[in-house]
Amino acid sequence: MSILYCHIQGENYLVGDVPLEGTWDFKKFETYKKEIDYEKEPERNLEKGEVFYIQVQDPIKILKDYALVIHGDTTSVNKIDLDILKKDKNNEKREDQLQTLFVCTEEQNMEHEGKKIIKAYFQAIRQGSIIKKAFLYFLNEELQIENKPIILIQDRTDVYWKQEIGEIGKLYFKNIEDLKRVFPHFFTHKVQEVKEQLQRIAKDDNHPYLSFDLDWDTLKADMPKTKLARINALLKEGCLEIFTKNGDSRKRNAYLQYAKKYRPKIFKDGKLVVCKVADLDSIYYAMRESYYTTEIGGEQRVAAVFEKNNTKD
Repeated sequence: MSILYCHIQGENYLVGDVPLEGTWDFKKFETYKKEIDYEKEPERNLEKGEVFYIQVQDPIKILKDYALVIHGDTTSVNKIDLDILKKDKNNEKREDQLQTLFVCTEEQNMEHEGKKIIKAYFQAIRQGSIIKKAFLYFLNEELQIENKPIILIQDRTDVYWKQEIGEIGKLYFKNIEDLKRVFPHFFTHKVQEVKEQLQRIAKDDNHPYLSFDLDWDTLKADMPKTKLARINALLKEGCLEIFTKNGDSRKRNAYLQYAKKYRPKIFKDGKLVVCKVADLDSIYYAMRESYYTTEIGGEQRVAAVFEKNNTKD
């Protein structure tokens, strides 16, 4: 038996202690063989047995729609009832609102002194999953006819949350759009965080080889998620520190000449100039040395996947 919750109309509701075996086998999401850091490889095409993950430094802020339930405070959670589903079914703005089913569990990590591990499995309630139609079912071998709203439970886990107490938590997923469906506030906070870091660099006289002439309002929560991941990677990995006064001058000049060769529009007066969000993509690819010229055809291209080549294979 598992405790199932529903987030609908901006509130968490208890569905109940229900048997989900054979209906939603949420545990099978944990059978992945390899986890990929999405912020380092946002454009990677997952292979079978692989999942993306993102580390979450501030779970209370990011998980705020579910935080109390996930961390064991269920005192304010009411049980869902028919009136709530009827009201939601008639809500014309329902598609714009956060709606999920989720299961919370707690386990003991015996390899780490029995520390508590909090896990949560999320399934977005998508369009068409709340329906109101007449249906037949059997109760105590007697045929019943109902005409009430129902929520369809799919055998699908969109996002999986895991955190050992005292450690940094992780969000696991296979499609970044699923993360957006379940945690829309994640990207609002991430964009704001990225914007603030870039603005600090823009105002900092210590970065004379990098300047910004950017409309900061163009950095929005609805920007492409891969683009946001690239910008975040530049900041998280300290890639822009090479453009400070104390940066390695030899490497810095090499990067500047590399960018000048492949993305001349962002090179001006001996420095890189960011005029639009797309220019940050160009800097990301330059720092990854992703631009290259084909040896035979002489065509300039961009590498999307970074794998080392072994000439001995």
